[in-house]
Amino acid sequence: MKRPITFDFFCKSKKWNRRLTFIKKIFHKSMNEMLIYFDKNYFYTFNIILSNNNELANLNKKYKKKNFATDVLTFVNKIEHNKLGKIKYCDIFFSIDIIEKYINNKNIDFYDHFNHLAIHSLLHANGYQHSNNNDFKKMKNIEIKIMNKLGRPNPYLSYE
Repeated sequence: MKRPITFDFFCKSKKWNRRLTFIKKIFHKSMNEMLIYFDKNYFYTFNIILSNNNELANLNKKYKKKNFATDVLTFVNKIEHNKLGKIKYCDIFFSIDIIEKYINNKNIDFYDHFNHLAIHSLLHANGYQHSNNNDFKKMKNIEIKIMNKLGRPNPYLSYE
């Protein structure tokens, strides 16, 4: 049985408004390429919160015990409901400030970088981590593969 995957988008910074239509397309295209990484036993509900530096710094400090802002944070809650079944509620927060700073420093396309962050977050929502070198390499290779399928460049080349 095919399980539904839903996305809701929330703009908490005016800097996101002009990009929202394309960001929605990025998520839907990415998700379609990533279905093999999704657990078919779950319903998925994603809240995509397009925010700023201050909110991500506060969330990172409160929940990850890291005292700095970051480009993206992914939070996942798994719930089993007697009537609805297994559900993953995923909140993904993006900081426009950190993303803009990064793309300006690296001279890369906003949507290429955002697409990489979206894929990275969707993998986290499906249990992928990068807490050790082997997990990092596995996740990195999947991200590159998906970006390639979407016609986007290898995001790790910009890190060099």
